[in-house]
Amino acid sequence: MRRRINMKNKHIFFTEEPEKTLFKKSKTLSKVEKFLKWVNEPVDAEASQESVSGDNVQDTCTSSGSEERETNAKKGDAPREASIPEPGEGRAGSPAAELQAEENAGYGAAAATTDAEDGVARAAPGPRQVEAEAENKKKRKKKRSKNRKAVGLPPDIAAVPELAKYWAQRYRLFSRFDDGVKLDREGWFSVTPEKIAEHIAGRVSQAFTCGGVVVDAFCGVGGNTIQFALTGKRVIAIDIDPVKIDLARNNAEVYGTADKIEFICGDFLQLAPGLKADVVFLSPPWGGPDYATAEIFDIRTMMSPDGFEIFRLSQKITNNIVYFLPRNADVDQVASLAGPGGQVEIEQNFLNNKLKTITAYFGDLIRRSASES
Repeated sequence: MRRRINMKNKHIFFTEEPEKTLFKKSKTLSKVEKFLKWVNEPVDAEASQESVSGDNVQDTCTSSGSEERETNAKKGDAPREASIPEPGEGRAGSPAAELQAEENAGYGAAAATTDAEDGVARAAPGPRQVEAEAENKKKRKKKRSKNRKAVGLPPDIAAVPELAKYWAQRYRLFSRFDDGVKLDREGWFSVTPEKIAEHIAGRVSQAFTCGGVVVDAFCGVGGNTIQFALTGKRVIAIDIDPVKIDLARNNAEVYGTADKIEFICGDFLQLAPGLKADVVFLSPPWGGPDYATAEIFDIRTMMSPDGFEIFRLSQKITNNIVYFLPRNADVDQVASLAGPGGQVEIEQNFLNNKLKTITAYFGDLIRRSASES
C-alpha cells in the first residue's frame, strides 16, 4: 500500500506598495495620557493665579537628583486659562487611580520618556503621530519613484516587442535597476521578482540562523543569489552560460554582495556530486515564456534537464531543498518528490493579487506547528 505524503499549501501575497501599519491605541496609553493631562491642569491653574497677583513663580525640574533648572515668570504676564480639577479626582475612578491600579496589576507599558540632559519628562509619540510619520515615509518613497529615470525603451528591448512588458516591470525585478543592473533576453522573463526572492531568502535564513551555505544551482542573472547573500549566507552560484555568470556578477556588485558569492560556470548535473552545502535552491529553465500557455506544467517532460533528476542529484548534497516553479506546475507531481511518507510545504506566490509562481520547501525548511515539533 502506498504511504500518504503530507503536504502543506500556503498563499503568500506580495505588493509593490509599502506595508501600511495600522496602530491601535491601547487602553493603558489612553489612561496615561489622561493622567498626564490631569497632572498638568492644577499647575496651569496655580501659575495663572500667581501671575494675576504679581508674585514671581519659580518652577524646578529635577532629573535623577543631579540637575536643577529654574524659570521665572515675570510680573505682568497674561493669565492663562485653567480648569480646576473636580473634587474626587485622584481617588478611585480618576486617571491616576486607574493608572496605579494597572501598574499594581503588573502592566508595564511605557508611556513617557525622560530626557537625561534637561530632566524634562516628555510623552512618547502617540499612535497618530507614528501613523503620520509612516504616511510621510510612504509619500517620500512615492516621490523617489517619480524621480526614477523616465527613459524610453532601449534599442535592444524595442527590437523584441515581447520584452516590452518586462521592461515596464523592471523595478519589480530589481529595485536598484537604475544603478547598473544588466539582463540578457532570457533573464528578463526568467529572473525571480525581487520581493518573492527576498521572501524565499528570508525563509532560508530563519531555518539556518548561524551562517550556512546555499547552492543556487541555476543562478541566471542573479536575482535569488543576491537575496541569499543579503541575508549573510555564503552562496555558490552556478550556471552553464558564461554570459549569465558575468551578468550575475555585475548585478551582485550593484547590490554589494559579490564578496559573499562564489560564481561557477558549469553544469550543475556534473558538479552536484562534489558540492557541500546546507541548502540547494532550484530554479531551472522553464523553457521560456511559453510555459504559461500550458494548462499543467510537467516538471519531468517540459523542463530541461529533467526536474526529477535535478531533485535526485540535489538530495545527494542535502535534504533541505527549495524548488521554485511556474504557477501551473503539477502540485501532485511536486509532492511526489518527497517520496512515500515524506513531507513538502508548497507556497503560492501572489504579486499584486496575481498568482505568479509556487515554491516547494523540503527537509528542515518546512515550517512546523508547535504540535509537530
